[in-house]
Amino acid sequence: MKKLYFIVFFISFHILLIGIKINKQSQFIKISYERQRLEQKKIELLQQKQALTNDLYAFQNPALIKQFAQDVLNMEPLNLKQVKRITTS
Repeated sequence: MKKLYFIVFFISFHILLIGIKINKQSQFIKISYERQRLEQKKIELLQQKQALTNDLYAFQNPALIKQFAQDVLNMEPLNLKQVKRITTS
C-alpha cells in the first residue's frame, strides 16, 4: 500500500515539475517576443528622433527660413524705404 502511494506521489510530482517547466518556457517565449517588440520600437523611435533633429537643424538655417517665408507665407523682402520711423512725444 505504501508502495502504491509512493508511486502515485512520484508520478504526480513529476507531472507537476513538467507543468512548471512548460510554464517557464512559455513565460520565456512571451518575454522574448515582448523584448523583440520593444527593441523594434526603440529603433523606430531613434530613427524618428534623428529625422526630427535633422528637421530642426534645417529649420534653423536662415536661407530656409527666408525661402519658407516667401513661398508659404507669401511674404516679400522688406526694403529700407518701406520702414517708417515712429517717434514718441
